[in-house]
Amino acid sequence: MTHGFIANFSNYNLSAVASQLLKKHYTVFSLDWSDAACYNDPAVINLLEYPFAVHNVREVGNHLASYIKLVCDTCSVPFENIVLIGHSLGAHISSFAAKELQTSNYGTVPLLIGSDPAGPLFMLKGCEDRFCDKDAERVIALHTSALGLQKSIAHLDLWFNNGLNQPDCGGQIIGTMNLNCSHNIAIMYLANMWLDDCVYIGVPTLMVSGCSSVRTNCIIVDNRIFYRNYTTVGDYCVSVKSKYPFCTENNSEC
Repeated sequence: MTHGFIANFSNYNLSAVASQLLKKHYTVFSLDWSDAACYNDPAVINLLEYPFAVHNVREVGNHLASYIKLVCDTCSVPFENIVLIGHSLGAHISSFAAKELQTSNYGTVPLLIGSDPAGPLFMLKGCEDRFCDKDAERVIALHTSALGLQKSIAHLDLWFNNGLNQPDCGGQIIGTMNLNCSHNIAIMYLANMWLDDCVYIGVPTLMVSGCSSVRTNCIIVDNRIFYRNYTTVGDYCVSVKSKYPFCTENNSEC
């Protein structure tokens, strides 16, 4: 798992995802690239250093790819068990790691998950320079804010509350705090997919305002979407509640 801009592995909510995965008997590795993510720089300037962090993501991704090769080769870890998860800039790092594994002929990552992949300085980039559906056998993206990429970039694109302002973050109130909250809450949505007692409901979307309550062609959004035999593709608007754990009780049918 890989964190995003101005963060490190220990103060980041990705630990919530790790906790849920550990309960399901996964082995979890967390990449700390905090120096290159400008986490340790003075607060008054680190926001201005975002372009430098963006410049670093490909190199960090290449290092991650090298580490994956090392783990697989020295610890006899089957490559088909590898899953890459990243939030914000960390999603692009995971993507670049997957690209490097492909281009070096090591293999194609089975599953790549992007938690609101960062949008600034990536919106106009082509697939080779950002998180992309060509990077793994199965690519899933969660969209939760205007800070994330506002376009389809995966096999399965999940637009929580239409991929914009999240209910627990002030709804339609626009501002820096709202944007950051909506961007970061993607991690909690992802973590809660592994809870046993709740699910999200997704409906096909044409990117209109709000998520329809109509259950026609809806899908259950929980940890089953990460299974190898799960093949649903497309864009789905995912409804969320305004309070933790944000999902519905696990008695929904589609």
